[in-house]
Amino acid sequence: MFYPYLAGLIDGDGCFYKEHGGRIRIGNLHRGIIKLLHKKFGGSFCKSKTTYKGKILNNFYYWMVCAKEAEFVIEKVMPFLQEKYIEAQYIWPQYNWIEQKNMTEREWHSYIAGFVDAEGSIYVANTDTYKLFVTISNTYEPIIEKIASYYEESVYDRELKSKKIIYKVSFINQKAKRILKDIEPFLIVKKREARYALQFPLGRSGKKLSDKILEKRKQIKNLINKGR
Repeated sequence: MFYPYLAGLIDGDGCFYKEHGGRIRIGNLHRGIIKLLHKKFGGSFCKSKTTYKGKILNNFYYWMVCAKEAEFVIEKVMPFLQEKYIEAQYIWPQYNWIEQKNMTEREWHSYIAGFVDAEGSIYVANTDTYKLFVTISNTYEPIIEKIASYYEESVYDRELKSKKIIYKVSFINQKAKRILKDIEPFLIVKKREARYALQFPLGRSGKKLSDKILEKRKQIKNLINKGR
């Protein structure tokens, strides 16, 4: 079930390039996923620094494959790609015969996990009741709409300074736990946060939350934030 996950990760964090017989690059703050891709498929692994106003914030890791190694990956993930399916057809026309697959439920959950690892956030908001959020955002509206529709949620959009429109879906409390239950088995980058979030107590609808529940929610918020 790794290739649907990888397709989601590529759709979120990946880039394709035409040169060198076709090239795939994925960048992520999580060293483990980049090392895993490097070990599994070869290619190159490198590290850079993210900076803000001259200050170093985090290490950023990249994995890149080209030529035959990239072709192997594309042939495996092509049926599951959404956002980058057409682009993949252009760069690797020899695989134009591969059609997008109607994914099984497990494949779809695996794909969403990859996309969340790339473009999602799992956190507990610091409000009076400590709400649990899973948010996913991307500039490609169809995939955000598809995920939102699957979980019966709405999509919001806003314009960035670059004039691009970014689309976002937010799942709160019960719906957040629902999506996490589906994707947690497949998550890699955000698995730790998801496991803590699945312990988030919901309380009863219409009832005031007890101090015990609020304290538990606060603890989970701190656990999710720890180590980030």
